[in-house]
Amino acid sequence: MSTREPGFSLPPQPGPILVHCSAGVGRTGTFCAIDHALNCLTKTKAVSVQESVLAIRKMRHLSVVTLEQYKFIYKVIEYVLLGEESNKGNHK
Repeated sequence: MSTREPGFSLPPQPGPILVHCSAGVGRTGTFCAIDHALNCLTKTKAVSVQESVLAIRKMRHLSVVTLEQYKFIYKVIEYVLLGEESNKGNHK
């Protein structure tokens, strides 16, 4: 699965990502928590979803609102760690 268009590339040192949903907390917070967690994983080889959510909440109160959003963060991290093949058929 690819989301990039042909010929699209990121700059060598990309700037901050701009993201916003209707209220700016639920889906936006989820996206930002995923980005934070993946950055931690890249830098330290360790990740804590709770710490990532708390870090985002320091900047935007009430980010990540529902249990489903927490589950989605965990599923994305699992997908990144285990790879696409390991997650086939695991669409619960």
